[in-house]
Amino acid sequence: MSDQPWISDVYSLNGHFGGGEWQYPENLVVGDTAIMIGKLFYERPDFQLVIGNASVKIIDTLTLPYTANQGGKLTSVQLIRFLITDQMGVGQKRPVTLIANGITTNCKPINILSFPASAGKTDTTFQVDSITTWMPDDAILFAQNYHSLLRSAHTDQEGNIFFDNKYGMYKIAAGKTTQIIKAGDSFNNESAPFSIVQLLGTAVTYDGNTIYFSAETNETAADVKDHYVFRLCKMNLVTRSVTTINRTLVTTATSALKTDGSPYQGDISKLQVVAANLNLSHDGMLFYSNYFAPDDDVEDHLNWYRNISQAQLNMDFVANCVYMICRLDAGGHVTVLMSNPLFYNTPGYPAASSLYSLDPTGKYVYGYVYDNAFNTRTVQYDVIQQQLAGVFDYYTHFIFKSYETDPALQSPYFAYSAGYMPVPSLFLPLIDGSVINVSAESIYNYDLQNLVAYCYAGTELGLLNPNEVQTGSTGKAKFVDFTNANFIGQDRTGTVYYCGRVDDYTNGVTFYKLHSKK
Repeated sequence: MSDQPWISDVYSLNGHFGGGEWQYPENLVVGDTAIMIGKLFYERPDFQLVIGNASVKIIDTLTLPYTANQGGKLTSVQLIRFLITDQMGVGQKRPVTLIANGITTNCKPINILSFPASAGKTDTTFQVDSITTWMPDDAILFAQNYHSLLRSAHTDQEGNIFFDNKYGMYKIAAGKTTQIIKAGDSFNNESAPFSIVQLLGTAVTYDGNTIYFSAETNETAADVKDHYVFRLCKMNLVTRSVTTINRTLVTTATSALKTDGSPYQGDISKLQVVAANLNLSHDGMLFYSNYFAPDDDVEDHLNWYRNISQAQLNMDFVANCVYMICRLDAGGHVTVLMSNPLFYNTPGYPAASSLYSLDPTGKYVYGYVYDNAFNTRTVQYDVIQQQLAGVFDYYTHFIFKSYETDPALQSPYFAYSAGYMPVPSLFLPLIDGSVINVSAESIYNYDLQNLVAYCYAGTELGLLNPNEVQTGSTGKAKFVDFTNANFIGQDRTGTVYYCGRVDDYTNGVTFYKLHSKK
């Protein structure tokens, strides 16, 4: 029916609003700018798109060609953008109803998430609790090879922690640790059976139902002779079914011809990918670093293989390979956001490293670059606009706001330079848009938009130097020593999760949560 309103499941935006493949959203966050595409009839007087308890208020519209027209009758579809509001109601499976031309269409429900607003100042009720300590049975193996007990970690909306190392992936729920994947596990999927040799990285969706993992695999296929084999996969944690997103071969010897590993962007199933540093935004978009090593007539890739097998926290691989920070959209299209063109002419904004941090909304990636004097600068890269949104270096001064009432614990400095911010992979972007990082024994919070900084946890004095006050590992956050904190993420309540040392082969890794007692 030509008057029947409907919403599409998928559409290729071809760069509109910085997008690639758009899919009907499953999860949205209050404050998000959402997109719907279809035959909406928003110009009609009775048009309404109702989500949960409220009708949307359109920000802007666009008419797009309908590339899959049926019988040549439909030539265009309509796009609208609108804000997700509290009035729609927070929760799972919020109903979506499209009304136009006197016809009511019930569309697929969506999940709406909400996060507490930032206090913008030191929360004096912050408390640190220990969750659990994990020690592998084969700790001697980690110690002998200097492998990190934890290489990457993430949390879902409920505060469950997922972490990995070279030999496995684990989940911590209610203080109990269970293994999800281990080296040697075998999987039968749609392509061919394979087993895990080593993990290169993992990530979990914010709803906690799906994991992504990158691994070197062992296979019996005919094409694996004289090659390392790598797969990027996703697993449904309920059914444990595994889908291979990409399978890539890297030769173990020199080649007759030198190649550059292109193409670097496009359909992921057609690209060459060795993925690490996996992260997922709250809407389920996958971000990763690609360290693929192209064929080379001089290099035999042994040094490269040793590098990617080091399995150390926050380690960038230094070898003859590509260095790219990439985004995989819902339609399987890869965009290179930033890259280091050290060995190959790769696309994206020039970066000094493939280490990065991800804003949980997926809007920004934080990396670092060199200036003309080879000093490093922290950059905020806008994923949608595909351009820099901010550059922060030694000369970028933040206004320091003091909330300390004890003069003995106040910082003597009331201006702070972001030049002291570490490699972006070490700080944590929060759900309120600010970022935090450890400085000495305390934690800084940076409002990058307004150039304001304050002490997030610990004492202001502890931002500069060790002191006699911050000696604990749990309890009131003001008196906790955060020196060895490695950030993991935030849950839907705003609680921050972190772990301690990842190279303590005697005592293991201890996991903590930093939360408000309000």
